[in-house]
Amino acid sequence: MIRTRMWHRQLSIMIMLEKKLVGDDAIIGICEIINKNKNLRNFRSLEITTVRELLRELTANQDIEIQHKQSGQPFLEDGTNISISHTRGYATVMLSEKHLVGIDIEYISDRVERVVSKFVREDEVVRDTMDKLILWSAKEAVYKLFSEQNLEYFEMRALPFDKDKSNHLIIENLKSNLSQEVFFEYNDKYVLTYCIR
Repeated sequence: MIRTRMWHRQLSIMIMLEKKLVGDDAIIGICEIINKNKNLRNFRSLEITTVRELLRELTANQDIEIQHKQSGQPFLEDGTNISISHTRGYATVMLSEKHLVGIDIEYISDRVERVVSKFVREDEVVRDTMDKLILWSAKEAVYKLFSEQNLEYFEMRALPFDKDKSNHLIIENLKSNLSQEVFFEYNDKYVLTYCIR
């Protein structure tokens, strides 16, 4: 744990879980959101506030603001590439001055089983719920990386991977005939995937 911040009358807490450098200049921050305000109905606004605080923590710039293109893709005015993700109880931000980046975080649950037909191709191999979560998250990260292409799930194909022997997989962008390495990590709380180009 690196730092704790509280807001909303001391009822919500952001706990910085990890801050790490990946590649030659990309930085990732992951934080947990603890909501003690049971009456807070708009958890989405809390996630947005957390992302803003996490960005300020990563950049040490209290005035930095996230802008959005018409496509919805986030950007920073100084030209730093940014990718954002949040899920129930967690938020993550990835930044790079040199590279395009994509990141996704998904909380662990079996809800993925209900939507598996929407993102797993017939020629992809997934053995269990964790494989499906990793694949879903990896495709979300690749979608963000190639956001200008507006990729569909079935326009991405994962090569076979073994989560027990490796920490990455390859996703093929079939729209532009490109291959992308996607790194993943998981625990009993969430799956995190990210990619750099």
